[in-house]
Amino acid sequence: MAVQPFNYNYTVIQMLTRFEAGVIDNSTGGVVTLENGSQLTLPADGVANRDGSPYSGAVHVKMNSIDPASLDLFEQMPGNLSGFGLEGELAAMASYGMLMVELESENGTLLQMAEGKEAELQFAVPDKLLADAPSQIPLWYFDEEEGYWYEEGSAVLQFDKYIGKVSHFSTWNCDRKV
Repeated sequence: MAVQPFNYNYTVIQMLTRFEAGVIDNSTGGVVTLENGSQLTLPADGVANRDGSPYSGAVHVKMNSIDPASLDLFEQMPGNLSGFGLEGELAAMASYGMLMVELESENGTLLQMAEGKEAELQFAVPDKLLADAPSQIPLWYFDEEEGYWYEEGSAVLQFDKYIGKVSHFSTWNCDRKV
């Protein structure tokens, strides 16, 4: 009788610090900028409670940038670099910038974008990726319940940043299909 070898599958996960990048007054809107130049811009009255009702007060922005050129990319990012495109097709992706964003009230309750409002995200593109960065790139968000990336919208390259608009928050990724 032959002995069957065990099959092992290892996953390495690197926890990221939940970082408060800044505070914005919802009535006026504002900008939060990370050290690498990535930014979030919220419009005036752009944030609502999770049930859609109006929110007034300070918006605490929890935001991290994940470097797509980092050797630790796959340990830091959610999921892997595959997702579903606009036509529902499964696609492999190459990342040029990634931001994890959560909005919270003063008491720590999660907030969302108000109906009909959009936030602007600016993703800093690492120098070593700029040479082959396309002028326009699809935006992808990570669905934590399903464990996949989904294409939604696009971003335009301006100098060393991709700039795009989003209507909800999770982890957002600038990726070309490969």
